[in-house]
Amino acid sequence: MTTEEELTPDRLWPLVYQELRRVAARHFAAAPNPPTTLQPTAIVHEVFVNLSHRRLRDFDSALEFRRLAARAMRRVLIDYARSKRTLRRGAGRRRVDLDEPAASPDRVDDLLDLGDSLCRFAKVHERSAEVVEMRLFGGMTEKEIAEVLGVTTRTVRDHWAFAKSWMRRDRKEDG
Repeated sequence: MTTEEELTPDRLWPLVYQELRRVAARHFAAAPNPPTTLQPTAIVHEVFVNLSHRRLRDFDSALEFRRLAARAMRRVLIDYARSKRTLRRGAGRRRVDLDEPAASPDRVDDLLDLGDSLCRFAKVHERSAEVVEMRLFGGMTEKEIAEVLGVTTRTVRDHWAFAKSWMRRDRKEDG
């Protein structure tokens, strides 16, 4: 992409739509009883609405756009989970496995626990938290994440391993 006009959400959206839809569908496939009130397409469309309000200077490339889309997807899914939490509010925390889909919609508490843990993690290890967000909520590969962050794929793998270890320990301390 060479001109600023080409970096608008309207032009970038077709490049990432199918990937985001695939990520959302993967999360739903992990749910034994997927909800009927929210579908993968609806999640992706909500992400688009969130991104369509962004200014051009907020991203420099399609990969940067995917990075922002991952963040928007995380927000949409966590907001949905919060709205679905009812009397179980304040229930005990449970272990969250970063190797499983992050947003199985019928696992509201798991998603909220992951969101809470990721927020705590981001306060002390922002870069590693970004890696988790892009990988789990954006479906980005190590190579794509490395390009966005300007690091090597080895560094991305190190951030991922560190994040898994930190969040596993965080879950044990809370639970």
